[in-house]
Amino acid sequence: MVAVGSRAGRALQMAEAMFGGDPRVSGIDYGYAHKEGARTRRLAIRIHVSEKRPPEHCKLHELVPPTIGGIATDVIERRYQRAGGGEGNELAARAVLSPGLSLGNPKARAGTLGLIVFEKETPVVLSCHHVLAGQFAEVGDPILQPPVEAGGAVPKDVVGKLKRFFPPGPAGDAAIADIDPAHLSNPSIPGSDVVLHATGTAFVGLELEKVGATTGTTRGIVEGVGGHYRILPEGYVIPGFQIGRTANDGGDLSLPGDSGAVWYHRAAAVGFGIHVASSVDDSGHAFAVACNLEPALEALGVSITAEPAG
Repeated sequence: MVAVGSRAGRALQMAEAMFGGDPRVSGIDYGYAHKEGARTRRLAIRIHVSEKRPPEHCKLHELVPPTIGGIATDVIERRYQRAGGGEGNELAARAVLSPGLSLGNPKARAGTLGLIVFEKETPVVLSCHHVLAGQFAEVGDPILQPPVEAGGAVPKDVVGKLKRFFPPGPAGDAAIADIDPAHLSNPSIPGSDVVLHATGTAFVGLELEKVGATTGTTRGIVEGVGGHYRILPEGYVIPGFQIGRTANDGGDLSLPGDSGAVWYHRAAAVGFGIHVASSVDDSGHAFAVACNLEPALEALGVSITAEPAG
């Protein structure tokens, strides 16, 4: 979280004005600077670029100054690719829908059931737009579990229908689907049995975890907040936060099929973001990008807990 009107907030606004319109800029945020590929504890205004170039190969307006608004800058080479696709690691159809399962719209890409959320008292499925909807989506499209990438087919694997979505952008990358009456739902997150009861705003240094359909449970630390990220291949821009690996966590932070998983704090049972994309640096370290959970829920007209009727 970067407070509006704070020195960092004003510097971020300046950075957005200077570099936000450049298609080669893949992100702008405030967070940990990197040195020789390693995360440091120094905070900076971070300009993410698809490719670093020597200063002599840049035009004057492309050069990032050493400070913006009195805060040091850092240039990071990253390309954020949406994390849809793949088969997931749970290939069998499930009668009870719960977070972490692989699913998708046949018109889109396979991804992860992020949460069971609620429209008043009615449970619905939450995931990314590029998982439940896609470019050619229509309300009522069938949602399959498992998805077509894992052998799912209509009508035998239909678990619901696309209910509501919005184009990826200022509210994030998200959509919801009705649950077929033949299927039950369980909002608890597997492996921890946590049921999220609130949403929060991420801040630098916060340690979170997610349950992706491909990678299972992975943990990361919030490295950057307050800015925006450009998601390939479409190139749409979403606000959110960026996550890096914790010091003692091995394995892959993100793989294709993890899109839609929710980043949450286990002890607090609070959700913070929807996993959208990932990047890998030259040393093989993976990074993730999430859109903010609360504005996505608001845009979809749902809440993280059921609201009693009346």
